[in-house]
Amino acid sequence: MAAITEKMGLNYDLDGTEVDYFTKLNENTLKIDAFLPLCVIEQIDLADLPVGPTDGEIYLVDSSLIYIRQQGTWYTFALPCGMSFYDQTLQDFYVYDGTNILL
Repeated sequence: MAAITEKMGLNYDLDGTEVDYFTKLNENTLKIDAFLPLCVIEQIDLADLPVGPTDGEIYLVDSSLIYIRQQGTWYTFALPCGMSFYDQTLQDFYVYDGTNILL
């Protein structure tokens, strides 16, 4: 059975085990933390992702993926269509139309 998701990609498809429940709860919490509000350090290519980032750093990678560093690990999520974000390096707001990033 495929995972049941809502617009932000939150996973509600639980198999009934406590481990599964907490795994999906942690994953969903990380997504909410990354998306609300979304403020990225900069927009970069995957090859330019920092080697030694600190927890909490967020980058927009390859124009459609959010990379957030938490607990020493990179987590990645697709940027949802219609999502707006602030780029700290460019000091401006942008919106993703599902294909392109618009100013």
